[in-house]
Amino acid sequence: MSVILKGNRGDEFTFGVTITKDNAPFDLTGSRVHFSLKKNLNDQDPPLIKKSTIFGGVTVLDAVAGDVQISLTPADTQGLPNLTQHYVFDVKVREPDGSVFTVLCGEIVFKGSVREESLG
Repeated sequence: MSVILKGNRGDEFTFGVTITKDNAPFDLTGSRVHFSLKKNLNDQDPPLIKKSTIFGGVTVLDAVAGDVQISLTPADTQGLPNLTQHYVFDVKVREPDGSVFTVLCGEIVFKGSVREESLG
C-alpha cells in the first residue's frame, strides 16, 4: 500500500497503521516494527529518521489486531531543510522467524516553518 502523508517541519507528527498480511490483521506478538525515512529511494546514505518498536517511536497499540502508532518528535524533523520537501518512507515488520515484509510505503511532505527557534 502506498500513501502520501503531510506534516510540518519541527512539529510532532504521528500516524497510525493497522498491519495486515494476506488481507487479515497480523498478530504482532514477538514481531518488530520498523519505520525509515529517506530523501529518495536511490539515496545510498542511511535513513534520515529511523523508528522501531525496539528503539522507540513505534508503539504497539493492540498486538493481536496489528495496530501501531508511529511518532516523530519535533527534534526528528527540526534538522530537515526549512522548505517544503518530499521524502519517502516505509514501514516493515520483522517476524519472530526473521522474515521481513513491507506493510506500508509512500511519501511524506514536510512543510517549512516560519519560526526557526524553539517555542520552549
